[in-house]
Amino acid sequence: LNWVLSELNGQLGAARIVIAILEALVLMIVALGEAAVKVYAAISMGQLLENHRILGAIGSYVGFAAIECILAGILNHFVPVYKITELNADGFTIFQIEMLVTLLVTALLAAIYWFISYRILDRRLNLQ
Repeated sequence: LNWVLSELNGQLGAARIVIAILEALVLMIVALGEAAVKVYAAISMGQLLENHRILGAIGSYVGFAAIECILAGILNHFVPVYKITELNADGFTIFQIEMLVTLLVTALLAAIYWFISYRILDRRLNLQ
């Protein structure tokens, strides 16, 4: 670990390492929140089925994951990294752009899952 940090410090500098670590921590926190809200949205959607609620929740989660994979493929197709490298950007700048895009997409997905959960619980909540 000391060797890796000394090599990174020599190539990037201490300030860039700290920025990268902070960006990664923020992304992990947002991704953890997104995962929790996705589970909650899947459970909420599963409750819409009368007889097979658990199966509906599992199916909703799998459907959400499939939609995320499709959206990631579309995003990677329209925002390719090789276009960024044509701008003569260094590796750290490309890393920061990718982290920012990933953070924004993850936050957007968390907001969408929260809205799905909110609407279902607001409109369809049955406290029997």
